[in-house]
Amino acid sequence: MNSVQAKLEASRQELLDLGLRNKLINYWPLKTRGVEIVDELPEHVYQILVQADRAMYFLPKPEPETENDKDIAEQMDWFALPEDDEERDFARHTDNRLQTGYSLAELQRRLLNTYYTARTYIEEQGVNTLYLALGMLQWYESESSEIQRQAPLVLVPVELKRTSVRARFHVRYTGEDLGTNLSLQARVESDFSVRLPSLPEDDELDFPHYFQEVDFAVLRLPRWSVDTSAIALGFFSFAKFLMYRDLDAQNWPEEASPNQHPILQSVLGTGFQEPDSVIGDDDHIDQHINPAQTHHVVDADSSQTLAIYDVSQGRNLVIQGPPGTGKSQTITNLIAEAIGKRKRVLFVAEKMAALEVVKRNLDRVGLGDACLELHSHKMNKRAVIDELKRTLELGQPKVTAFAQELEILVNNRDRLNRYCDAVNTPIGESDITPYHAFGTLLTVERRLSGVELPTLNLHQFQHSAAEFRQGLAITEELQTLLKRMGTPIAHPFWGSQCKIFLPNDSAQLEQFAEEARGGVLALKNSSAQLAQQLKLPAPDTLEAIERVIRAARRALEAPELEGVAVKATEWLMQSEDLETGLYAGERLTLLHKAYDEVLIPEAWGQNVLEVRKVLAVYGPKWWRLLSGKY
Repeated sequence: MNSVQAKLEASRQELLDLGLRNKLINYWPLKTRGVEIVDELPEHVYQILVQADRAMYFLPKPEPETENDKDIAEQMDWFALPEDDEERDFARHTDNRLQTGYSLAELQRRLLNTYYTARTYIEEQGVNTLYLALGMLQWYESESSEIQRQAPLVLVPVELKRTSVRARFHVRYTGEDLGTNLSLQARVESDFSVRLPSLPEDDELDFPHYFQEVDFAVLRLPRWSVDTSAIALGFFSFAKFLMYRDLDAQNWPEEASPNQHPILQSVLGTGFQEPDSVIGDDDHIDQHINPAQTHHVVDADSSQTLAIYDVSQGRNLVIQGPPGTGKSQTITNLIAEAIGKRKRVLFVAEKMAALEVVKRNLDRVGLGDACLELHSHKMNKRAVIDELKRTLELGQPKVTAFAQELEILVNNRDRLNRYCDAVNTPIGESDITPYHAFGTLLTVERRLSGVELPTLNLHQFQHSAAEFRQGLAITEELQTLLKRMGTPIAHPFWGSQCKIFLPNDSAQLEQFAEEARGGVLALKNSSAQLAQQLKLPAPDTLEAIERVIRAARRALEAPELEGVAVKATEWLMQSEDLETGLYAGERLTLLHKAYDEVLIPEAWGQNVLEVRKVLAVYGPKWWRLLSGKY
């Protein structure tokens, strides 16, 4: 046995669950789920459920035990008979009712828990694990064991339903194949060298005869027997055992053995020796992919497109990422690519939700009919055949205006690529791209909110790379100095024109500083005395000293008010007349300043009204010089 085959066999053994924790090997009733049926015969239940395809209801103990049972019975009409005449068969074993040993409240609680558990399995995994077990093999682990085990023999896939919240639960056959207890067969054969018979076809199943065959097969094992009346509703899973059997190399043709498959040989043996992708990380992906030869049906970014391209080139790869990164979109496009190239795809997932997302994507783009749902609680042989028939009758899909749509797509792609090339091409010889320049500008604007920055003019950006780096170095040096010195206008030497300061200048600077200090102290003392004379607070800043000086200057320039009744009310009551008089006096003062050197003092007291009249009448006339009055 080679290493690949050995590893495959070891993996198969991990799938094989033949321990007592497997309910197919060691069945036991659960405390809150499942229902044990009493006083019924498996052959009659099989005839009603499977062959007649009728629903069956559950009956509690004949009489309600508590007031709670009576209330439930009245609300849900538990003991009422169906109105269908065909169901009015009162024979104990041939009616459509399954008798139980539970009280009404306990039965309702168990059915409700079973209903929700079965629905959770279907919603999460897409697999129905609810079965009605018909007949039990009672067995012992050894001749000395005193613990009797039991395992189901025939498993009927069923679903638990109700028409409303107040309605009774009923169980119905799903239409899937009846299950043989494969785990039990493997355990009995491996531990006791006994081969249990498999179930015949549904139409040929004879329960008494099948139970006799099982009983005959275990005849040599002491205390082993078949309980031909045992019936139980419970949860059983075959998934792992089916995988165990499917991976058995003996069930495959020799030329197609699983351990000879190149994928399994890579997984279990030599590993994947995949060549590098044709498209490198720095390559332009649009130069390698022709839109006319791709079949993307949903959006795909560059990384997703590259993965799809690598798969189409035959590379084996693993795509991984957190939720929301587009894995379902990529799978949708991969399936579409395979359909476009007339290939087949098997898509499997542990969770039903992952399958449903991809199926919805394919339905939206019109490719849902190309998918055949096989492993689902909804599918059986008849459903698969009907689905194949329906899709074959659809005919070939028609595509219109493909060339025009492709041309529009290529034009839009080329425009976007030209834009990307433009914003990522260095400006002149600067090695700086517009993308980097504007990105840096936006970053600075966000950091310096409220500060208006200059507009970038790329056409005037003619610096070389060396000049740009030199300017950047000077700017960084200036920033370092500004961090050390603070705001320039607040620096003590702000406004100084001194560009050179030598050590020899220190003594002279100290002398000047000492003189300046003495002057400042003198100014401070003088201003304090001046403020005291003016009854003002002592100034402590240069601005306060200037205010004291202005107040003193105003006091010195104030007119002499001796003998003036400053408290007279006329200053307020006749303020307008006073302002008119002050304005007239101001004008007269200005006239005196202008004409005192021209006019004789007596002229200011003359009445010149008549002279002004003559000038007004004759002044504009051209013959005014001939008039004696003028």
